Amino acid sequence: MKNFNSFKENTICIICAKSISEGLPNKNVKKIQNIPLISYAFNKAKKNKFKYICVSSDSEKVFKLAKKHSIKVFFKRSKKLCNKNVAKILAWKDAITKSEKFFKKKFKYMIDIEVTNPLINENDLDIFLKSFFNKRQNYDGQFCITEAKKNPYFNMIEYKNKKYVLSKKKKQNKITARQNAPKVFEHVAGLYVFKRDYILKSKHILDGTIYGYKVSMLKSFDIDSILDFKLVKLLLKNKKII
Repeated sequence: MKNFNSFKENTICIICAKSISEGLPNKNVKKIQNIPLISYAFNKAKKNKFKYICVSSDSEKVFKLAKKHSIKVFFKRSKKLCNKNVAKILAWKDAITKSEKFFKKKFKYMIDIEVTNPLINENDLDIFLKSFFNKRQNYDGQFCITEAKKNPYFNMIEYKNKKYVLSKKKKQNKITARQNAPKVFEHVAGLYVFKRDYILKSKHILDGTIYGYKVSMLKSFDIDSILDFKLVKLLLKNKKII
């Protein structure tokens, strides 16, 4: 693909893995099929031959695993950026700034490989990146989505004023069938690619024009609890179904 290699040359690949995880402690280094979770992310980056890789972490365990994969760690993420309430875009801004200083290069794009979703593999990453490469003139970025299993206009409810109500309502007639409800999607924690300038100037990833890259429901599970961990482990064991 013409100019695709140049596109990758100007892309910083970011892998974020803070040590704090309330849902599943030490999840980034927990093993599935005897492979630490973060190693799946490292392998995806290496197999896709990214020249510039940035590991944003405060974990010595993560640093040691990066070294095993011959990935240079050139900074430790500050405690302030490891707080559970900190938006990931702030970690990206920090990673881009530190990467440009270390590599002495101004990047045009950034890609983030989510550690908690090993179901999305290196081939998915290649196709995902080529998707954005072909659309980059019209979009500020791209991330993964899948069709929502539940719809807030039809069967998602909240408890308000001592009763259950639909999460979202439309002014017109009540929706009585799921097929008549507006189509909604789930954001999938998997892969993200954005223009560098867009991330540095934005407060939220949805501030601009973003493309939703569809993945199958079976690749949409990311790990945030012991139940997620067991489910993803089972899916990886049965690779034929994903």
